[in-house]
This record gives sequence, C-alpha cells and structure tokens, in this order.
Amino acid sequence: MVFLSRLRSLYETNFPTMKPVVAPVLWLLLAICPLDAATTALQQFSGATLSPTEWADGDSFLVRFSDPSTGKVREEVFRLYGVDCVEVVSTHETDRRRLLEQARHFGVEDPAALIPQGRMARDFMIRRLQKPFVVHTAFSQAMGRSGNLRYYAFVITAEGHDLAAELVSAGLARVKGISRETPDGTTRAEYEAHLSDLEVAAAMEWKGVWKLSNPSRLAELRAVKRKEEQMLSVIRETPTVSAPLNINVASLDELKQLPGIGSVLARRILEGRPYHSLDDLLRVQGISKTTLEKLRPYLQEGGPLSNPTFPLQSESHSK
Repeated sequence: MVFLSRLRSLYETNFPTMKPVVAPVLWLLLAICPLDAATTALQQFSGATLSPTEWADGDSFLVRFSDPSTGKVREEVFRLYGVDCVEVVSTHETDRRRLLEQARHFGVEDPAALIPQGRMARDFMIRRLQKPFVVHTAFSQAMGRSGNLRYYAFVITAEGHDLAAELVSAGLARVKGISRETPDGTTRAEYEAHLSDLEVAAAMEWKGVWKLSNPSRLAELRAVKRKEEQMLSVIRETPTVSAPLNINVASLDELKQLPGIGSVLARRILEGRPYHSLDDLLRVQGISKTTLEKLRPYLQEGGPLSNPTFPLQSESHSK
C-alpha cells in the first residue's frame, strides 16, 4: 500500500507528461490493491507527548511527536478508536444534544450531571499521558463537529496500557465509534467485544459515570434513544444536505444524512477513505451502482485525503 501511494504521488507530482502512458497501469494496481483506511498499516510514533489545550477531552487531544519520515516535530489532534467520553461543556446546542444522547446510554436522568464526569475523563487522560507515550495511527480522518481535522489513533501509555480500554474500565467512556484491527493484531470485532466486556464490568462496579446511572430507568431511556434513532432514519430518507458533501472529509453524522446510508454504511465509507472519485465508493460493501447514483447529487470529489505522509494524501479539532 505504501509503495503504491508513493508511486502515485511521485508520478503525479514529477511526471505529469507521462499520464497517458502510466495512468492505466497505475490505476489497475490501485484497483487491485485499494488504499483502504481499514487495511492501511498503522504507523507507530514513540516518545509522543501531550500538548496542553483548553478544548481537549478524554478521547480527543493534541499530541506532539517526531515524524521519522521528515525528521521534524509535528502536532496533530488524535481521536481514540472505539470509545466516546462524555462532553466537558454544554455551550452549544450540539453539546447539549450529545449530552442527552450520552445520558440515555448510561441511564442518567439529568444530562447536565454528566459534565463533571467528562472533565474527570479529561483529567484521567492527562494523568495517564504525563509520561511519553506511543501513538499508532493510519491517519484516517475523524472529523469533529468543529470541522477541524483530527485522526483516529490507538494510544498506548508509558505503562503499556491502551488508553481507550483504561477509560472504559474506569467508567469514563462508552464503547462507540470507529474502530479497526489493533497494533498487536487483535481483530476489530474482538477489540470491540473486549471493550464492551470492560464497559459491562464498569457498570456492575458502579464506576465513573455509572455511579449516576438509574438501573430501573436505563432500559426505558435507551428505548427512547432507539426510537429517536428510528425516527431520524426515516427523516433521512429525504436528505437535508444543504451542500454536496466531500466524501473524504464528511463526518459520520453527515454521511448518515445521505439517502440509504445508515450507521453501518457510513462507518464503512469512513474506513474506506481515501476516495479519488465517486466511483471508488463502489468498493464499499453495501454500495451498489444504484445506490451510488442516488448519492451523486449529494457528494463531491476532491479535498483532503487520509494520509498526510504522502503529497497526494494531504492533511489539515474539538469533538
């Protein structure tokens, strides 16, 4: 994959006049070996440090590290794979909506009561990352509601522990969001199952956010949540996309607003980045030619792709 990406980058940057000759061969290779973010090898960055910011939360934060490919120090926002910490503020309507949705997951009747728990998750993350740590990332984009760029990553603490798993074990995060095979080769399904087991244990031990949970109402609150999701899925059949979405930068929630795209397909689209044309979406399991034709009016090509290490896959915070 790395070879193909470098080959394409060098060819388009340095040999544009060779396009009629090289393009057919290159794109045949890319068709055989698509640059799928779910299969792109993770890059390891050791000795990373946390850069203090006012906006960080438990699962999304600014990291400073040395990039061996350039020999330079860089800073990027990383978002943990597979978990979601509660909000640390309720300033905007989107914050309040997320708090409401998170409260229903945890069985908490007062969403505002979650905010201190969100700040506890942030403090927990800061303590765990006081010493240099390791980042494993494929530079797959994880767009937040602010529109600023961040990347999914596994973060391993100085003690050798997975930060996401530690947050879930402490009852400070739930299992939710994009995931993939871990640095040690654990499959995505097994990793998600492991996190789910940790979440159940945290709930049974009344840790973190689970201390606020009302078990007698948890099933009721989650039922309300599922009903709202069903209603939203019906509403999404008539898309409210005000402008075409860039397939390489649209967030999970934005993709779910597209006709015929639910949580599963939206997730697969994110994992399949980068796309070099709308037709590349056909390699996503579940998207047929018919589905693609329905999506075309709501999508646009171009924009940042997923791996900033290579010129063709260019790069660019808050949740």
